[in-house]
Amino acid sequence: MFLSSRSEYDVIILGSGFGGSILAAILCKHALKVLVIDGKSHPRFAIGESTIPQTSQLLTLLANKYKVPELNVLGLGSPQAIRKKIGNTCGIKRIVGFAYHQQGKEHDPNQAFQFGNVWRDENHMFRQDTDSYLLRVAISYGATVLQSTKVETIDIDEEKGVTVETNKGEVYKGQYVVDGSGYRSIV
Repeated sequence: MFLSSRSEYDVIILGSGFGGSILAAILCKHALKVLVIDGKSHPRFAIGESTIPQTSQLLTLLANKYKVPELNVLGLGSPQAIRKKIGNTCGIKRIVGFAYHQQGKEHDPNQAFQFGNVWRDENHMFRQDTDSYLLRVAISYGATVLQSTKVETIDIDEEKGVTVETNKGEVYKGQYVVDGSGYRSIV
């Protein structure tokens, strides 16, 4: 680690959604200094509301391997545990369904597909509450978070690391930058 001031970090993460907050929690748990910068603030609307078995298993693997037990709530934890830890806006997902519909025509049942969860119920999440929970977990492990802060410039230098300047004129340095900001990313 090369840290010498409050504006220097091991990792700067752009975006405080699902992925950015999980990564921040894991890195902070293992004694890295992490800055999370997000152009918006929580709670906020996000798409992607439910897990599939592979997602649940992956979250549990991450929780166990990196010793961040709060991720188990979203992994193999029960929907009841999610409601207790995150909020009553989350629930149980028992089926996955797809339907094709043509505007102005009656729905054709042959153009639909539905299947049940094979081995266990999955989790249906209200993402704005789930993302807020994950960000609080990252903060509890020591992440520094800047919300409602847009990144104006990023300079990546192989020898000096990364320099990020925000719309507020603040400058932060890091060894690495991770982009979890979504489809409108500056990177």
